[in-house]
Amino acid sequence: MTTESAGASPNHDTERAASTHRAADWYELFFDLVFVVVIAISAGLLEKDMSFAAVVAFLLLLFPLWWTWVNLMVTNNLFGASHRSIGVLVITAMPGAAAMAIAISAGIEHSAWLFAAGAIWIRLVLLVMWLVPHARGRQPFSIWRTLGLLHG
Repeated sequence: MTTESAGASPNHDTERAASTHRAADWYELFFDLVFVVVIAISAGLLEKDMSFAAVVAFLLLLFPLWWTWVNLMVTNNLFGASHRSIGVLVITAMPGAAAMAIAISAGIEHSAWLFAAGAIWIRLVLLVMWLVPHARGRQPFSIWRTLGLLHG
């Protein structure tokens, strides 16, 4: 066996991975910035109170925000390159995250409805993001798996 056929270049896999790398779109960077601001606003809870209960409340409010970011970015990474409308839907989801942050800063005990409305808005946008490729017949997942993923 020759060294060429065995893949003589130890960087062969690295070179191949680098050739498939793509730069982030502007809306992805803006979306990340929105979530940084949302997390900063949420962390304001800890500025006022560093008790154990406040830290637990912060983590409980942070988790839905973080999970939203993960879901939207995974969906964008799966379908964004082949469906340009996915980028528009990512932007459409941003007001939901903003509503969640506003609810936290206004006092979640008084604005829980706004937090829930923001979370519902994002889940609806996420549903549409998964239905776009399905409607065009290019989705590698079944629609029932998609609905299961959106649940939680």
